[in-house]
Amino acid sequence: MINKKFTLAAVAAAAIAAAPVAAPVIGAVAPVFAATSTSNSYTADRNSTEIVVKDVFTAGSKGAPVYSSPAATKPTSRVLAAGTKWKSVGQLDNGILWYDLGNHEWVRGLDGAAFDSAATKDTTSKIGIGTINYNKNYGIQVWTKDGKTVKFNKTDADSWNKKHPNTKVKVGDPKKLPGQTSWRVFNDTYKANGTTYYNLGGNQYIDASYVILKK
Repeated sequence: MINKKFTLAAVAAAAIAAAPVAAPVIGAVAPVFAATSTSNSYTADRNSTEIVVKDVFTAGSKGAPVYSSPAATKPTSRVLAAGTKWKSVGQLDNGILWYDLGNHEWVRGLDGAAFDSAATKDTTSKIGIGTINYNKNYGIQVWTKDGKTVKFNKTDADSWNKKHPNTKVKVGDPKKLPGQTSWRVFNDTYKANGTTYYNLGGNQYIDASYVILKK
């Protein structure tokens, strides 16, 4: 995940009640294609960060182009079919999050999605309650695992506006968590570029340095 500087946005000064973020149910993963090698196929340069978590990568709706390395500017002729799942043997972040499928085959995180294959590790189990350690008049941005801004969808926006009629949001607005509010944190914490990120359910992450976690 790209380590971005959080953008702060003003929110109402009125106290906002703690609101849990519901985690979607993650079903069984099948079939999952094995990586073609268990060894890393690229040597990271000093501007890159290697990540050792072994994830399962799911190709996006348009498929996932395969690259020969994270330094490649053009993909190979191979494209992973949409919705197919592949075991990665590691990741690398050089401004773009890459998944290593082995045998000099890499895919970009923005071309699909991934979850920790250790569950195998149960990413839907709660590890605690996190309180945003920040001024209640401001908020911190919620990110996807590959560094994209999470935005309000219709369900989230309707729920937010019902609870906070004085600070309404629109579909497509950046999703921010107000300071001093509390949220459930789930078992999908990871690190990138030296920063720890807490999972709020689904593909939603926040910088742990802004959170006080109580287990």
